[in-house]
Amino acid sequence: MLQGAGAAAAVSQSLVASVVITAANVLASIVTARYLGASGRGELAALTTLPTFLSFVTTFGLPSGLIFHARRSPERLGSLVSGVFVLSVTAGVAGALVGYVVAPYVLAGFASDSLAVARALLAFTLVGSLTNAVIPALLSRHEFSRCNAVRIAQPTLSLIGMLALGMLGWMTPLTGALVVSLSSLPGLIWGFAWIHRECKPVWRGWLAAAREVRSYSLRAYSGELLSSLATQVDKVIVVGIFAPALMGLYVVAMSLSRLVAIFAAAIVTVLFPKVSGRPQREVIDVTSRAAGATTLLVGLTAVALIALGPALLRVLYGAEFEGAALAFRLLVLEAAVASVVQVLSQAFMALDRPGLVTLQYGSGAVVAVPLLFLLAPAWGIEGAAAALLIASAVRLACTYWCFKGVMKIDAPRVLGQIGPSVSLLKTAVRAALR
Repeated sequence: MLQGAGAAAAVSQSLVASVVITAANVLASIVTARYLGASGRGELAALTTLPTFLSFVTTFGLPSGLIFHARRSPERLGSLVSGVFVLSVTAGVAGALVGYVVAPYVLAGFASDSLAVARALLAFTLVGSLTNAVIPALLSRHEFSRCNAVRIAQPTLSLIGMLALGMLGWMTPLTGALVVSLSSLPGLIWGFAWIHRECKPVWRGWLAAAREVRSYSLRAYSGELLSSLATQVDKVIVVGIFAPALMGLYVVAMSLSRLVAIFAAAIVTVLFPKVSGRPQREVIDVTSRAAGATTLLVGLTAVALIALGPALLRVLYGAEFEGAALAFRLLVLEAAVASVVQVLSQAFMALDRPGLVTLQYGSGAVVAVPLLFLLAPAWGIEGAAAALLIASAVRLACTYWCFKGVMKIDAPRVLGQIGPSVSLLKTAVRAALR
């Protein structure tokens, strides 16, 4: 299933990449937690949160716009890529400047030297913005294997760097943050070199290309922004509420719970480029099968993690982190619901209705942000996890309403596809065991 150029091979390759990425992230989290403890792990998270958050916030819908238009007009890929890259550079620089201004307010509880380091690391916002442009350029050409290579590079190099720091006795929140930031450069450089060679960007036509993708990108941006907020805003909010030790517990619970999301990440990487521009019935049918498979896989994974949660935290991270068990279980449930929502939302994007993704994720943000400010100070990391779970449930309900109430079409048949997904899973397991 890993060979070939079809959808099944692409999903299988992306699934392997997602497993590698998640494993590398979890292992890096274990290494840093073991060497730095809960307080040091929380400080490391604080140093790297803003650049990551801002690189997603400043996409302005350009990744989705590039994929959508490149699939419709493949012959214009060179000019489209040039326009998106110029705008990404501008957005990354603007994001870094905004982060420099707001950093003292977001990191109000941290020492002045940590604040200075966090501000310096904001330069890597530009790296994140450019990476967010490289990946959709690869996806628009259905270069899934190369895209996965770029995705894998950062967490793998970060893990290697963390292990090296630990063995050499150089591990501190600052050196760890530098490793996390610098590890994103090789994949970006390799991806950009391939795009320059194969896509041949037409730099003189970047302005016209930027105008071409503007309409779709701006409509998609609000949905992408709210999607990024759904995955990052909790850290930005709680970093100003929790003490470093409590922040460390929360980050560890969040990192381990994302094991559930590996299947959705693999499917989404392939689903949107594959169904963009297809007839409505085909988009719904393919999304139904993808969502059914996602529900089955994340459900099985979530049950196992909920049962083994406390033991995993104790064995992998140490007894100090076992207190995050309840928050971890809530975050596992949240990740399972969010995975299904993420897959279903690709139908809106492919059918040229990105505004519905805005409505979908906006409903969750309206719930998540006030609940985080209300529940996190009162109930700690459990309150923050509960806020995210409630918000994801609201997004799921809104998603089905968008299909039925707004588009007036049948929603993807998620539960009806679980049976066929079980059969397909059995076949895949038998083939793997031969």
